[in-house]
Amino acid sequence: MADADVGTTVVGAESSGWFVGLVNQGPTAFDPATVTVSDRRFAIDAANSSCVVGTLVPSGGSCNVWFTFTPDSESFATATLTVAEAGFNALSLSARIAGSGGLPTLQTEPGGAD
Repeated sequence: MADADVGTTVVGAESSGWFVGLVNQGPTAFDPATVTVSDRRFAIDAANSSCVVGTLVPSGGSCNVWFTFTPDSESFATATLTVAEAGFNALSLSARIAGSGGLPTLQTEPGGAD
């Protein structure tokens, strides 16, 4: 799993969706038992994620964990996003995700651009 930095998001506003990908390069299927994030400002979007509990990722297959970020102050935040199996010899994969609260350098106007 690769790390992800969502950049700067307005304090109190939820970012657009971001994802980290998992590629199963092992010889057997990967069976996610938990998908967690270590900081409440980051939220897993299970409805759009394909790495979910009970869905096997076959050998050579991949899945994505979608998440959003809602900063509560003008500061930098990091978290660990973890997808793990359960049981003996279980695998656990983690990615560092990050974001900042503040005013983004580039902002889009509602409704698109001409």
